Amino acid sequence: SGLSDAGAASCAATCVTQCHDEPGAVGFYTAGKEYDAVGLVGSPPVSGVSGPLIHCPGLLCGDDVDTTGGVCLIERGDHTFLVKVQSCEDRGGVAAVIFNNVLDEITPSLYGETIISSIFITKENGLLLLENATGSTASISLEQGEEVCTTGCSDLLPCPGERAFCNFDFETHGTCEECIDYGSEAANDCFFQGIPLRGAQECASICGSRLTFPECKFCPTDLSNAQLGSGLQEGEDVCEFCPGGLQKEYENQEVSMFGEGVDCFLVDEFYHNYQISKSEPNCKLAQTVNYLCGCEGIGYGGANTKSKQAALAWLPRATAILSFVCSAFIIVDVMREKKRRQKLFGQLMVGLSIFDLIGSASYALTSLPLPREDYIFGSLGNEASCTAQGFFIQVGSRNG
Repeated sequence: SGLSDAGAASCAATCVTQCHDEPGAVGFYTAGKEYDAVGLVGSPPVSGVSGPLIHCPGLLCGDDVDTTGGVCLIERGDHTFLVKVQSCEDRGGVAAVIFNNVLDEITPSLYGETIISSIFITKENGLLLLENATGSTASISLEQGEEVCTTGCSDLLPCPGERAFCNFDFETHGTCEECIDYGSEAANDCFFQGIPLRGAQECASICGSRLTFPECKFCPTDLSNAQLGSGLQEGEDVCEFCPGGLQKEYENQEVSMFGEGVDCFLVDEFYHNYQISKSEPNCKLAQTVNYLCGCEGIGYGGANTKSKQAALAWLPRATAILSFVCSAFIIVDVMREKKRRQKLFGQLMVGLSIFDLIGSASYALTSLPLPREDYIFGSLGNEASCTAQGFFIQVGSRNG
């Protein structure tokens, strides 16, 4: 085909369809407690195995550690997962537990064969086990998962099928993925999968994904590919969704403006991955809603502290109550005298005041009827209560 040796090797690597068993459900118990865990891709299943939990220092099980009959606890880092598990296996271990050394989530894979089973846990749980559970009996079960096959792809080797795209996970090549049809609710799905920019752009082109938010009435125009990474000028500042860093407790918090199922972690990854200019309107827009994720920013309505948010909720409430009282006084003042009731001026004042009562009462509720999931200070309502408040505010304002 006229390819160079390197090109031919890359092509050969991407042409192969590879299949592996996805890990099934995991059970991991030690020190009287169950811990969340995932099986390493390629790990053999096991119906149940147990042994004392033995820590292997130095990121590997060395000759200085006797793991015979034990469950090895190994920290991620320096060596591949396969080497770590084999070091446990070679020294008599019956299973391996590898814990993360960072907070980021990954899909751990062996890329090789082992006899013993292996699972993966978070950094937080790993440090907890190191401190409290070494020496305790650990029990592990790992069910057989489904077989998953992937097809390689590159610029020269497009994915087969009209609704398949290359994710370019390895810069010059990647694996094929199918378009997911969620309807209009996930029109931006390509951009919130965490795949590299080239993969996201090919996904958007083939699957018809876009960066518009139909439910957001104040959002700027659609982001173009030129604004994602390639449009960043030299020396231009990059947009940071969460300037102080995203805290783990907010990672799963949904940001409904970006579509159903899009959480803080995905939005933060989007801005990390795609290098959007800080001067773009979409950057400023994102930073106005980053309070949902506990991030530093301008906050909604300029209220970036709890005290300002409280003031934003209570000041309109105070003025609305004052307006309500004054309108009620006008109605009472006109209605208690026959002469005033009979005059057109008095009738007009009563009519205007009634509409003002409706509007003022609605304004006085301020943030209470807003949807609870918007995390506005004092919000306790839902979509229906928010719509009702808006309707009565418009009735009071337009007629008053």
